[in-house]
Amino acid sequence: MPYQAARFEFAASRYSGALPAIGCDGLVPGAALDLTHWQGNHTPLEFKADTSTEIALKFAASPESARWAGAVVVNNHFDTDGILSAWVLLDPEHRRCCRELMIAAAEAGDFDEWPAFERGLWLDAAIRALANDAADDAESYARVLPQLPELAHHIDERRDLWGAEWEQLQRSVAALKNGQLQAERYGQIGVMRHAPGEPEAPGPLLAREFLLGARRYLLAFDRGDRTYTYRYERPRYAWAETVVRPACPAPDADALARELGPAWTTEDLPGMTGIAQTLLPITDNPALIAARLVHLDPH
Repeated sequence: MPYQAARFEFAASRYSGALPAIGCDGLVPGAALDLTHWQGNHTPLEFKADTSTEIALKFAASPESARWAGAVVVNNHFDTDGILSAWVLLDPEHRRCCRELMIAAAEAGDFDEWPAFERGLWLDAAIRALANDAADDAESYARVLPQLPELAHHIDERRDLWGAEWEQLQRSVAALKNGQLQAERYGQIGVMRHAPGEPEAPGPLLAREFLLGARRYLLAFDRGDRTYTYRYERPRYAWAETVVRPACPAPDADALARELGPAWTTEDLPGMTGIAQTLLPITDNPALIAARLVHLDPH
């Protein structure tokens, strides 16, 4: 019997249905099979990949998938990688025409990257735009899943969904060219300097400038009065279990912050890969901070 999933079910906490379940992307207690890159997963070795979407694509193309015909597909959160993983498992035929686009969108959404196939940025932005007004994650799936086939096949025509984010990325690229943003490398630390008043560089631009060879990002914000604020972080894929992207273990962040001085803290960091940031502006310039970090955090 060829593989065909029964349905998708959102499981906020635990799956307890009668049919076996495949956990796509999220770690869902009660699922009989993991297809996820989250740390602590039990995804079979032959399906492992950097994004859960690619894991699902490997599974759906394998003979093993036939044993799971009729299983329920479950996830416990909504995001681009999660919904694309679910779509692959619910409708495997789309893997033939949309594989490159789906993987690129998952990389953009989960890892804040600028994928080689940049239409993935468009699909990621469009998926989030369609879910923007949903009351919760379950409603996001109900709203977006039926629209995915049309959206993926005609993403070029949906600038109404992705155009604003794309234009912001282009403005950041222009800021890098005109010097409002300055990208430098100190060992394996990528340093992005922001001129006074310049918005924070988006993650995809950081990844495009630094990802090959960088194991840390240092974001430096010039306040225009000879002081700076900083945020220090790992690449934004580092929270996941990856196969191609190199592992970036977290340092002892509290010890590192103590070494950097009283202006630094490990609290209230955005995202999942932050290490430390300044509480208050400091006079140390980015070159000095980067040199200290190369010594303190050899990663």
